[in-house]
Amino acid sequence: MSRPQRALVLGAGGQVGGDLLLELLAANADVIPVDQLPAESTNAYKKLTQLAPNDSWSPNWEQVDVTDAAAVADLVARTRPDVIYHLAAVLSAAGEAHTGLCWTINVDGRRNVLDAIVGLQDRPPNAIRSDRGDDERGANAASPTLVWPSSIAAFGLPPGAASSADGYTATEEWPFFPITMYGVTKVAGEKLGEYYARRSKVDFRSIRFPGLISSVEPSGGSSDYANEMYFRASHAEPAECFVQRQARIPFMHMDDAISALLQLAAADRDRLTHSTYNITAFPAPSAMEMVASIQRRMLDFCVTYEPDGREVNVLSWPNELDDSAARTDWGWLPEIDSLDNMTDKLLAEFSAARR
Repeated sequence: MSRPQRALVLGAGGQVGGDLLLELLAANADVIPVDQLPAESTNAYKKLTQLAPNDSWSPNWEQVDVTDAAAVADLVARTRPDVIYHLAAVLSAAGEAHTGLCWTINVDGRRNVLDAIVGLQDRPPNAIRSDRGDDERGANAASPTLVWPSSIAAFGLPPGAASSADGYTATEEWPFFPITMYGVTKVAGEKLGEYYARRSKVDFRSIRFPGLISSVEPSGGSSDYANEMYFRASHAEPAECFVQRQARIPFMHMDDAISALLQLAAADRDRLTHSTYNITAFPAPSAMEMVASIQRRMLDFCVTYEPDGREVNVLSWPNELDDSAARTDWGWLPEIDSLDNMTDKLLAEFSAARR
């Protein structure tokens, strides 16, 4: 009988990490959640305790800071995962307020994980012992696949453009002009992964996500104006939108983002033509179109537009992402493929969460 996949989830207490953890548990994976905080202090704790059966994730929780190179190397050597999902990061708006911390966690932390994988490769297989039993890990025991989320924030204004209102669609080859430290760290992370893939044969795979929305309170991203609107609508409260009504970037429901991470992790390495892939779900809505979608379901919902410094970040990002390579190479297709479908799902989820 085949053993379950062993997955190490770094940043398991965050917005993406908590949802990914639930999906891995549902698939009967052997999951090791990791965060710098104890489980009960993370944003994901409430959702995990509500939805994960019998707290099955809790005994495996590891408290490790990705900026501690020795601790990361020890963690990877002890657990010997098949796949590492590296999600620990400082987001865009928070990253502008704390640029040094953003670089340290997003780049230095990434290198620590990459070095830990290389460290396993440098050790003979019979010298590696797992603290989770000595079951056979197979020929690739010392080289887990590393899956890491990049972001639309890696892109920026094309030369001569005043803002993305001028319109551009970013391909995988589109040049990078990030204007935030978060975006800079995403470009650095992509190139770092490519470097380790070439130099040390690390199986590095990455996705450039559009704005991600789920049924949790906003947590520091420049695309959180959208999450804020759905959150306030679900509480029957007015919302303030920190971008102008015409601002337009692509969005995706968190369920599709999690599905994409799992699909890319499972994809045949020989079919992958890129280290990092764009993905998208449906044509990019403007802030005004998102409000209208909510109002078709909640007539009393109202929004005031109060653009602030975060709007500059949003206006530098592409109107669309070309994800044709992901669709060709590993069969990417979103399940929630329209704005109205996403609105229906989000409002239902927020409503359920409040019960």
